[in-house]
Amino acid sequence: MCSFDMHSSYCLTEPDSGSDAMAMKSFAKDEGDHFVLNGSKAFISGAGSSDLYAVMCKTGQKEVSCLLVEKDMEGLSFGANEHKLGWNVQPTRVVNFDDVKVPKANLLGSQGQGFKIAMSGLDGGRLNIASCSLGGAAACIETTT
Repeated sequence: MCSFDMHSSYCLTEPDSGSDAMAMKSFAKDEGDHFVLNGSKAFISGAGSSDLYAVMCKTGQKEVSCLLVEKDMEGLSFGANEHKLGWNVQPTRVVNFDDVKVPKANLLGSQGQGFKIAMSGLDGGRLNIASCSLGGAAACIETTT
């Protein structure tokens, strides 16, 4: 399934809960050998062009897990590309999950580890965004001077 030339998207933010993992509504119901995932994620970088989606979702009332959803899975769809003032090099869209069957083999870590995985992803992502932002700001200053 995975190779080093795949592009992936990190899916935590939701339309009504932001990045608050415990307030998310996306839910994956355990159906034996697979989960059935329903919900949506907002402002997802690379949505529609990524091969793989690391989706944080509830798998219990207070349990968050991370499921890897592949781009060709039935029930995966995308909203329109967001119109942004900057950073247009990468598409940003809503990602929708409508009864997506995700094999148990696509569970990242173990069930219930999603909150820890989400926070780890945010730590690295914040450094990446800060670096990109500083570089963009420096380019703007150089262009105007």
